Amino acid sequence: MKIQTQQLIPTLIKNIAPLYLVSGDDFLLVQEACDTIRKHTAAAGYGEREIFYIESGFNWEKFLSSANNSSIFGDRVLIELHLKSKLNDSGSKTLQNYAKKPSPDKILLIITNKLDAAQQKMAWFKAIDTHGIILPIWPIEPAQLPLWIANRLKQAGFKTSQQGIQLLADHISGNLLAAIQEIEKLRLLYGSGDLTSDQIRAAITDNSRFNVFNLIDAAMSNNMATVNRILDNLKNENIEPTIILWAITHELRSLINISFTLKQGINVDQAMTQNNIWYSRKQLVKRTLSQYDLTRLQNLLKYASNIELIIKGADNQHLLWHELKKIYLSFADNKTISLLSSPY
Repeated sequence: MKIQTQQLIPTLIKNIAPLYLVSGDDFLLVQEACDTIRKHTAAAGYGEREIFYIESGFNWEKFLSSANNSSIFGDRVLIELHLKSKLNDSGSKTLQNYAKKPSPDKILLIITNKLDAAQQKMAWFKAIDTHGIILPIWPIEPAQLPLWIANRLKQAGFKTSQQGIQLLADHISGNLLAAIQEIEKLRLLYGSGDLTSDQIRAAITDNSRFNVFNLIDAAMSNNMATVNRILDNLKNENIEPTIILWAITHELRSLINISFTLKQGINVDQAMTQNNIWYSRKQLVKRTLSQYDLTRLQNLLKYASNIELIIKGADNQHLLWHELKKIYLSFADNKTISLLSSPY
């Protein structure tokens, strides 16, 4: 059965289906729909996840072995199939047969890009349509964008005018990931509550005003001159040091989590997907991981915790900005391994 996005949560509340197919080309909307399914299935007792990435040459026996293997402990599992290429005959027949007789203690979630008309006529797709739930994800149309932004602001705890919403809509030009970034920046700058148009305009209109998102990307791109310039601008604009430190600690934790995942034998693309790295940032993250080992990332995160103590307890702003610049430049420097000493 095909449903629309707004029907997903009511459908999940009413009954958990054995099969879900989520398809679409907007990474953010697809990811959020899948997260909703993961959340509700986990609450229903499907606490374990098994993930398969279906590429050319995939051995479908691996999927069948997992799908048909009943746990002696009674564990219920959400199996995810990420389709990276069109299904071959083996894959099509496997999914068609499984859809007709799914495992009673497994839920299958298939995630794929937008499927064309020919793919939707295939037997495996029709079998899932008959026995499960199909959720096609459509892009947000320009006329729908202000309402979408209004809902996101409300979720972030903001109240604002229609003018403020339109300012954001005009600024992001349909890029939903950019909208999420801007709302996160507004949350960091203003917390929550009433948000004026002037506050929104001050945060988004002047692209020459470097912000923390530019800063972390410059550091990961090893652009030390830009890091210096951005930090100087942020200091002159009286940006809260807490926000600047948050940006690097958030990124370091993400990189460390991915590094641990890689040590488990999972390839880098799968590791980034599991750690919710946006598609638009995957190349930058992959490049950073190839340059910095786990020890260096952990040392940087440890140093960041020392800077946090300065923010909480010291009033020496000169020392604080010196240390912020030191950690960002150490992160940006891929030529030498910087073993940072304590700032005390």
